[in-house]
Amino acid sequence: MSDSSQTVWKPLFWLALAALIGVYLLYNFHSDQLSQAISDEQQALRALDQALDSATDELGAAKQALSAAKAQLRSLKQTHADEIDALQTAHREALASAKAGHAETTASLKQTQAQERAELTEQLEAAHAERDQLKRAREEQPQDAASDVEARVAAARAELRAEFEADRQALETKLSDAEGRVQTVQQQLSAERDALEQERAEAKAAQAAEREALLADNEARIQALEDEHASALAKLEQRRTGRQEDLAEANARIQRLTDKLQAVESANAKQAAAFEDEQAALKAQLAQAEQSIQSLEQRLQARHDALRSQSAEYETRVAQAEQALAAMRAEMETTQQALEDARARVRQTRAQAADEAADRVHAFYDRFATFDARVTERGLLVNLAGEGLEFPVGSAVIPANASAMLDQVAAVLAQHPDRPILIEGHTDSTGSAELNRQLSQQRADAVREALIDRGIDPERLRAEGIGAANPIASNATASGRRQNRRVELYIDREQINPEQSG
Repeated sequence: MSDSSQTVWKPLFWLALAALIGVYLLYNFHSDQLSQAISDEQQALRALDQALDSATDELGAAKQALSAAKAQLRSLKQTHADEIDALQTAHREALASAKAGHAETTASLKQTQAQERAELTEQLEAAHAERDQLKRAREEQPQDAASDVEARVAAARAELRAEFEADRQALETKLSDAEGRVQTVQQQLSAERDALEQERAEAKAAQAAEREALLADNEARIQALEDEHASALAKLEQRRTGRQEDLAEANARIQRLTDKLQAVESANAKQAAAFEDEQAALKAQLAQAEQSIQSLEQRLQARHDALRSQSAEYETRVAQAEQALAAMRAEMETTQQALEDARARVRQTRAQAADEAADRVHAFYDRFATFDARVTERGLLVNLAGEGLEFPVGSAVIPANASAMLDQVAAVLAQHPDRPILIEGHTDSTGSAELNRQLSQQRADAVREALIDRGIDPERLRAEGIGAANPIASNATASGRRQNRRVELYIDREQINPEQSG
């Protein structure tokens, strides 16, 4: 206890240092935990921000797709309207062209019919004029030449009657053919055709009445003229040949008119067929256009419905993302509040732990306060020689008066069962180094056995003989040599901390 007054400040210094070290270690431990928790929260926030950005991008893409679909719908509607206008314009032009062709054909047929009717009328008027001329010539003949004139008249009448009959038949046939052609070519001329039929009927009636009158007048003279028949036969035959030539020419003319009429009818039929084909083609094109328009409208409606559905889905997903973001923000705020609370508790816990550690360190050192103990780099040093354990020269036997002191040391060490203890034996410089080393080893082993006998775990105790290598006083004096003959205990300082002391 001679140097206890000099080392009072040392335990206090080491006590404060141990407390600071414990507080620093505890602070680092909780600081790492808090840093990890903050890092996890920041990662969660970054994940939420990324999810929100992704949802925002998806919403923008959905809006762009909806705008593109609307633009496409407007374009398709405009295309549809343009196609309908083009089809209607083409249809109107085709109808106008067909009507113009029909009007031209009708005008041509009317003109042809008018020409043929004019020719028939001229021929009929020529026949009437010739008949009137014969009547006037007969009335102007004198009575004395009546017989001769009558004979010539009879012959002329017979000739005229045959000629008239042939012309009448030819005219009737021609008129009938013309009427049939006119009826098949153009039904719209029914009123004019009726007028022509009426005129023809009137002409036939007049011709029939005149013929009957002539026949009635001439039948009485036929018998008288039979005698002159033979003489006039040659002349009549000659004239008949001429008339046949005229008839052949008339037939040829009728044939030409018939061919012309057939050509006109064929052209009209072709034009009508072409018009019907063109009209059918236009109707087919119109039907196809209507089907295409209907299909486009259906596709546009389906696309519109799909876009509306997709837009609703995107809006729902955005709403869900916003709700999730709000929930996560609320959770983050709650977590931040909990983190602040935890930090406050950690600060409070650190303060309490520092206080408790300081108390435990003070209590630990207080237990060794009765011994000559001091803190070294190798641990807490207890010099048992200073407590009354003094070995005689050359002896390793523990004196009887040191038993009580060893009991106290063992009691204190028993309160800290987790701390290893190094027992070092030392000698003075008397004797050889090997002898001193063996003696110091024996003294350390003696103290170790004494502590084991007092209940200390052998595993905690390690004995080592140092010899005279580490003197604490001068070996030149008896007092110095007595101080060097000692046994020291080193309690491992690594185990002296608030967590393990008690």
